[in-house]
Amino acid sequence: MNHLISCLKKTKLESLLSLNFASQIIIESKAPCNSSLVINTLREYKKIDDEFNYGMTALNVYRNNPCREIENEILKIYEKTEYFILKEKISKNLKPLEIKKDRSSNKKIEERLNKIIKPSKFNS
Repeated sequence: MNHLISCLKKTKLESLLSLNFASQIIIESKAPCNSSLVINTLREYKKIDDEFNYGMTALNVYRNNPCREIENEILKIYEKTEYFILKEKISKNLKPLEIKKDRSSNKKIEERLNKIIKPSKFNS
């Protein structure tokens, strides 16, 4: 496995086939998020705008070696992706995270509505 990883680090990940192979090696070797292979693979997926494979690879990296940077990337993907399968995998695998919802915007909306409606008039 180490030999494959060292060879892949030297190889340009220019095709989807090589990226998918690198992803499988990352999964099998349980490479950490700061590994150059992980960084290069995720960067190349992003470069070709392959949201699905990027998300699945990031999720596998996170499951094997949780880190804040990958967690944030996964949450960004979860919020914007339209891939049902990817969204479902993220929600199942990040249960400890309990996909964060931004409630601060709800409070702001509520405050604005309260200013407009002025609920005190209706309570009297």
